[in-house]
Amino acid sequence: QELQDELILTQENCKVLMAKNEALKPLEPLLGKDISALLAEATEQSELVDETIAEIEINCDPDLSDEDKALLTEFYANPEEFVDPDVVGTDTALKDRPAAIGATDASSETVLV
Repeated sequence: QELQDELILTQENCKVLMAKNEALKPLEPLLGKDISALLAEATEQSELVDETIAEIEINCDPDLSDEDKALLTEFYANPEEFVDPDVVGTDTALKDRPAAIGATDASSETVLV
């Protein structure tokens, strides 16, 4: 959710910058060649940002396999199905907290790296 909020904010900022760029285009003839080249490069970079945002919207976890993505989707939909009551126990403080990977008991914080 945080990533999507950041993505939306970045898109909004990008749109604002693009609008400002369009508003300043009539002033471009007043600029020197060097500054015009920098402005053209900045415009290209802005377009690359838009393309990257579009790619992120399509596939926000490109390094994950389809199986891993399906597992994450299932986990977010039903996290309680992924908690082993034998490991977590019935203590309410631990009920909503999944056990650490490699945990030997509910009080262990051992994590495999």
